[in-house]
Amino acid sequence: ILTEGYDQLKKTLMDLIAQTSLTAQQVLDGWSKSHGRIINGTNHWNSYAKYLAKHEEQERCRLSIVTPTLHCQLYAKFKDDHGEQWQEILEIHDMLEISDSLPQTMAQRAQTFNKTSKRMTSLLDAAAAKHGFEAALVMCGKTVNEDALLGFVHTTAGAKK
Repeated sequence: ILTEGYDQLKKTLMDLIAQTSLTAQQVLDGWSKSHGRIINGTNHWNSYAKYLAKHEEQERCRLSIVTPTLHCQLYAKFKDDHGEQWQEILEIHDMLEISDSLPQTMAQRAQTFNKTSKRMTSLLDAAAAKHGFEAALVMCGKTVNEDALLGFVHTTAGAKK
């Protein structure tokens, strides 16, 4: 039965590709976003490791045992305690870490800006798809004479109307 289902999915995907001229990945990403799934390529385990380094005592309080797998248990407990928001907490923590980091070259700032704008776009699109929220986002650099090219505007589909 699964083989038949996979064959039907493949046929539907191929039909959509033919009708829209989009790639398979674009169709799948669009479907994921429209169903509230965030596609950002973030490794949340690595983000949690950074978060844990700054909040280890708070995280240890979640567990009453100490074992060699403490970090793994803390990560699981963190996800349980924060429900659906655990990924957002870690992503925002990462953004704050980036903003508090050492001075960057112009190329590094542009890369960080682009990475942040992609994350914000993904977050806003997912919130629009999942919860019906609409948003308009304007981002720009703050360093005069250096960030002239750092500008970004994004609106969710419903906010454009």
